[in-house]
Amino acid sequence: MTSLSIPLKQGFSAKVKVGDKVISGQVIASRITSGKDHQIHVANFLGVPAVQSSKYLIKKPGDRVEEGFAVAVKKGALGMGAKKAVSPVSGTVFSFDQNEGALVIRTADETETQDLFSPVDGEVSLCDNEKIVIKTDKSGILVLKATGEGKLEGELIALKGENIDAGELKIDVQGKIAGGKKFGREAIAKTLGLGAIGIIAGYIADEDFADLEKKVVRNPVIMVGDEIDKVLKSDGKKIHADPVNKTIILQNE
Repeated sequence: MTSLSIPLKQGFSAKVKVGDKVISGQVIASRITSGKDHQIHVANFLGVPAVQSSKYLIKKPGDRVEEGFAVAVKKGALGMGAKKAVSPVSGTVFSFDQNEGALVIRTADETETQDLFSPVDGEVSLCDNEKIVIKTDKSGILVLKATGEGKLEGELIALKGENIDAGELKIDVQGKIAGGKKFGREAIAKTLGLGAIGIIAGYIADEDFADLEKKVVRNPVIMVGDEIDKVLKSDGKKIHADPVNKTIILQNE
């Protein structure tokens, strides 16, 4: 049996209790939010004068935005040192103040319910204000660190060697999740450049993770530490990774 710990964000209340049987996709926690305006100081995030900030917007009044996604991006020289402003909420872009360099995101005018779903079938073994732990017969592990956008689902291709060599990477990673023990900056860039939909690594240096975040890399890049050996055993099989809920489900059966 595997125990998956699912953190509860602020405001979420559990809809299950210890001993409950749950299935994948079942609502296990919810929170109710009220519509209001949220201001994002784009100029400050990008480090540019307010009067110049509008040219970096990728979302404009009337556009729908999702929590955690970029609303403005300033690219660095030669693709390095990019900066981004990220929306703290889901809603609609209401206005942009050119003088302040600030974007206003308006959430729904009415209250709305946000749900948290179970990623697996299993049984609730712990439930408190901070997390819900689910025991499952699926093989799963926890994510230590992640960057990128959205969930990651697809076939895993296990790359050989202790250190992934960028020079030995091939096109066979295209459309797959690349797994390997240790990725450096060059190997990450080439893996994604060859069309991998994401990366699961045992180790990535802190400075290389910081570089990924600055470059606004959209494809999920995940670090799992010593659990990478378990991930690599799923070579050629479909896996599901949820960086937000810090879980990876392996289909080893």
